[in-house]
Amino acid sequence: MYFDFRVCIGTGVSVQPYAFVNHQQYKNGGSFNDGLNIVNDIEAKQTQVGVGADMVFQATPALQLTGGVQVAHAVSRDTNLDTRYVGTATDVQYGTWDTDKTKWSAKVGANYNVTPNSQVGLNYSYTGSGDSDASQVGLSFTSKF
Repeated sequence: MYFDFRVCIGTGVSVQPYAFVNHQQYKNGGSFNDGLNIVNDIEAKQTQVGVGADMVFQATPALQLTGGVQVAHAVSRDTNLDTRYVGTATDVQYGTWDTDKTKWSAKVGANYNVTPNSQVGLNYSYTGSGDSDASQVGLSFTSKF
């Protein structure tokens, strides 16, 4: 579920605040061997709520600058891992492990219209929490036929 609306705050500038709820579920009931562990079953479920805002600035008719921030919190989390070490018959099971439930992210980017039907984009995003972080750089080229 995703709720948003757009607010124009000046010439060429718009801010889009939003709120969301999402549920993620992953299950792998098949056994696989990574050389160290034999994983018999993995199951994970998580429900998150969050808020954020995206900003768009139309710098020129061809250049668009973007940015945004978001905070998400896991209100419920359930995980199960059933595994054993290769060469043993002892099963090891893990339930929900405690990790930081709140994550925040920020992003900046630029899109440039090369032609009316072609666009080049460059963006950077960072996601962090108390126990992990990740960053990503993206370069895209889009062409409409």
